[in-house]
Amino acid sequence: MMNIVVLCFDSRDQRMEVFQNRSSAMSGAITSGATSIILLSHTSAGDDGGGVYRLVGANPGHAASFQNTPSGTWWELADAVATPQQFGARGDGVTDDTVAIQGVISAWPAVAFPARTYATRAPIQVPTTCLTIDAAGATLVGPGKAAGIDGIVFSGFHQGSDAGLMDGVKGQGYRLPALVGYRRALYIRNSAWLVIELDLIKDSGAGVFVEATADQPAQDRRFCVQNRVFVSSMIRSCDAAFDLSCTRLSTEGIQGNWFGTTYVSACRTAIRGVFDSPDTNYFFNEFYIQNLDRNGTGTGAKCIDFNILLNSSKNKYAFVLDPINFTGTGDDFVNVPAGQIIDNGYFESNSFEAYHWPSFLPGGDRTTTRPGDGTLAIYVDPSASIGGHGSSASPYNTIARAVSEIQQLDGFGNTVVIRLATAEYSERVSIDGRYQNLGNMRLILTSATGRPQDVVLKGGVELRGPIFVLFERLTFGCQTRAALQANDGATAQLVLHRFINSAGQFHVAAFNGGVVEHHTSYEIAGGALAHACSRFGGRLRWLGGTVTLIGAPVFGNFVDVQDSGSAAMFNGIGFSGSAVGQRYSVAVNGSISTNGAGASYLPGSTPGAAGLGGVYY
Repeated sequence: MMNIVVLCFDSRDQRMEVFQNRSSAMSGAITSGATSIILLSHTSAGDDGGGVYRLVGANPGHAASFQNTPSGTWWELADAVATPQQFGARGDGVTDDTVAIQGVISAWPAVAFPARTYATRAPIQVPTTCLTIDAAGATLVGPGKAAGIDGIVFSGFHQGSDAGLMDGVKGQGYRLPALVGYRRALYIRNSAWLVIELDLIKDSGAGVFVEATADQPAQDRRFCVQNRVFVSSMIRSCDAAFDLSCTRLSTEGIQGNWFGTTYVSACRTAIRGVFDSPDTNYFFNEFYIQNLDRNGTGTGAKCIDFNILLNSSKNKYAFVLDPINFTGTGDDFVNVPAGQIIDNGYFESNSFEAYHWPSFLPGGDRTTTRPGDGTLAIYVDPSASIGGHGSSASPYNTIARAVSEIQQLDGFGNTVVIRLATAEYSERVSIDGRYQNLGNMRLILTSATGRPQDVVLKGGVELRGPIFVLFERLTFGCQTRAALQANDGATAQLVLHRFINSAGQFHVAAFNGGVVEHHTSYEIAGGALAHACSRFGGRLRWLGGTVTLIGAPVFGNFVDVQDSGSAAMFNGIGFSGSAVGQRYSVAVNGSISTNGAGASYLPGSTPGAAGLGGVYY
């Protein structure tokens, strides 16, 4: 970027003088009475260091000023936006420009970098007085990460006690240069409300390093909150793309920040956190990585690597496209201490089918997956300890715990399978989609052994809201409520299932627009008030296979359909065995369709009854 000086002045104004560079202005004669002069360059033509200078009364004390020797007058850069070249930077990628860059950033509130490469050999400390930087197209090159030199450091922005916390300017915008070859390329320490963007970070220890230290003193707070950092091109070949460090003695810790990049490639860790205590405050942060490529980083590379996360909550980890070059269980992908949950936030990815996510789920209040064909398996075993996290090695100990986590997933077309260990489950299971964002997730509850007799659900299962659940190879039976009930638009599908005694209750019930569908053959080994009941617009469907009745189970009605809009439909299903009780009851404008199979089609020992507008056909 060249500084273009446009002179627009009245022909009567004879006080504007032009000098080739700083040296000539220092030694040349300046007309008496002049208040402004122009330098075309700093040292030599084309170095981008020119600018307009104004007469001042004393030494301003910074490098963009000089004293004219013949007159003894002092002159100071008058440009509203200053450049490193105006402070002596060469921008050739070889000469150490640290002093010039630090000088302009320390002296000027607004700084612009011409699109050149600048070598630095010490950290560039951005003071709170520098309100904006525009360095699009520029690059800072350090001595390499092993040299232990940081790139650009922001420290102490908007810190302090409650009384002064919201005072002053917030949300300063910084368009930084690309950063290459530093210990910590972008270092944000105890700072808040920063808006930072840069094109590239590579060949560094930490790409973006965020640190909240201890309050000093206790009433003078230290924290990193509400910062936004975006690396628009990529973070490449770093030990960690985003690196967090926080102490419990920081009152607010690291909260409410947004960190993003288009591409992370060849980094040992995408997101790393090192905290000194389970009481460290790490909340409400969001990480957005569009493309994640392990790309030859070697065995043991992680996507997420935290040492402590017990007090973290509601953080989001978004990987928009499928991570590549991760092999899954061999790399573990996520590393957290054994037995700990990664946090109570949510995870977002296109597909998690190929990866091993130890300790990541339950995921908290909005674990998310994006469109794809991924399948997540979650395990339940009543004999497991309370602290399980849902993996096969450390299952949840109740279905309610698993469902509590699954209800908070936003699946968008993916499949989540809850695999149930062999046991009788006496707990009541409720899956409520009315106030949870289940999206279009496909949820499956299934026997881990594949045998329906091994898993008996005796506490009742109830679905509510616009959700879809497949029950596969399970046994249902409940003495106090319907063994399986779909309400309020929920859909339950059953495959290769089995029913046992549910005396005084229903085996299955569809109420208020709920739907229950039987897709395959199944067994009935115990009676109920009704095998299937529909009320208030509920739908019951049998879509194929054979129903085998064992030991002549007793029913009040085999099928009971009441109320307008309620219906039961049998499509090509057969029956084997016999039952005791009335075949059906249909009334109040309900309907039962057997596709013309006849009045004695349904199991029972006495004829069915249709009344008050009910239809059987």
